[in-house]
Amino acid sequence: MRRAWLYEEHRSLFENITGSKLTKEESEFLKSYFNPLDNLSKGKHLYYLSVYRLKRFYPRFFVYLMIKKTLKNDFASENLDALVLVHDHFAKHMLNEVVKAFCKLSV
Repeated sequence: MRRAWLYEEHRSLFENITGSKLTKEESEFLKSYFNPLDNLSKGKHLYYLSVYRLKRFYPRFFVYLMIKKTLKNDFASENLDALVLVHDHFAKHMLNEVVKAFCKLSV
């Protein structure tokens, strides 16, 4: 089964961390950011760029920092303070998915 960056995964991760639900503005932003059907979504671009960097033997901590910085800047540019607080957890989740994809590609 192919894993896509689904809105539901990040919504449930946000609710587990903060204990509150997303606002309408935050929900719409996450839907557009992690849209698996859009070829130009920022989340998909960041995901594949991270896989590429792992293939090029970049250290995992560097890839993690790149993901974390990109997510923080994107969330801050939209003035979404609640998402800025959990960007670290989103980055860890995305790195785990990138490593899974990299392991499948290298076998």
